Amino acid sequence: MPESPTLVEFGRRVAEARRARGETQNTLAKRCGLHPTYIGGIERGRRNISLRNLLKLIAALEVDATELLRGLHEDETPVTRVQSDDEQAAGGEVDRGLLAGQGVPTIP
Repeated sequence: MPESPTLVEFGRRVAEARRARGETQNTLAKRCGLHPTYIGGIERGRRNISLRNLLKLIAALEVDATELLRGLHEDETPVTRVQSDDEQAAGGEVDRGLLAGQGVPTIP
């Protein structure tokens, strides 16, 4: 899997915050309840962590979430829109007014 610049930058910030506290990866891992190799993977940009683990890191590092997340952007990965079953059945067209009237969000 190619490296994600976003994950690499996030990992750099985690490592910087950990070092600023004078902690090792092992110490941080114990305080987060995570495995040390997982922490290493985060710091190297190899892990796309869950929200739960992000919250554990923020608490253990005693940082504001913005310190770790500010300015990070989703990697430029193309997103393909998949037609719904209704659109496919209607030959690619669907009455968006009908869907909106039912409170269903639609993507143009």
